[in-house]
Amino acid sequence: MEKVNEVFFSEKGLTSTSASHLADLAQETVLSNEAKLKNMSFITTKVDIVGSLSESGKTVSLGYNEKSLSEVKGLLEEIAEMNAFCAWMREAIKAKEREIQQINRCSFDEWCQLFGYPLIEKTELPKEIRAEDLIAEMNVKERNRYFTLEAIAATIGKYIHPGGKFSDAIEELLSKTMKPYTADGTGKDTLIYSHTASVSQEKVEEVFFELQKIHRQNVVYVLAFLVFMLLPVYFIFRRRIFIVYDIIKKSLYGG
Repeated sequence: MEKVNEVFFSEKGLTSTSASHLADLAQETVLSNEAKLKNMSFITTKVDIVGSLSESGKTVSLGYNEKSLSEVKGLLEEIAEMNAFCAWMREAIKAKEREIQQINRCSFDEWCQLFGYPLIEKTELPKEIRAEDLIAEMNVKERNRYFTLEAIAATIGKYIHPGGKFSDAIEELLSKTMKPYTADGTGKDTLIYSHTASVSQEKVEEVFFELQKIHRQNVVYVLAFLVFMLLPVYFIFRRRIFIVYDIIKKSLYGG
């Protein structure tokens, strides 16, 4: 068995069927949370007809209130956790497939070596060091943490970067706060839309900056991880790598 694959196998592991079932449940959670975040908006819009006696109008869309806003971080964290779990499952499935392929193409020399029979000595070129070989040096805890950090950075970044749901919702909030009324149509059939913030701009920015900070921290962790993977010294200090992470974190964020 290749060293890179050993971490995925033990006497008390999941069967392929159980792993697939759990991965499906994780994906359902991701889809459910993404659906909740799909229509993220901090603007409540009402519509009325010109000349209507009613001053309140009809509500056509509701923006997030403070309760919904407070749930955003938790939903993103759960998406990240589920994505990290699925990443682990995908790697485990790949490992199983690689081992099966290895068995299917096992040569006579490999069979002899496996069962302790002597081999004819021959000169071989040094084995090329791959990224997978470096990852194989990590234990279960380290590898799981890498997948988790990567998933958190990717999940939050997807929502807060330009074009993301949270970023677009903030842009809409700023735009419609400056232009609270819009009209559609002409004459007596004109519809007047009124736009009001469903949650304060300060609260929105507070959550955004918190997510931005978490995102940056995890990006730093992932980048530091990759840098050490590429350095030969990684083999020596890999057990201390997360201590280095904490040093980088404190130097950049002050704690």
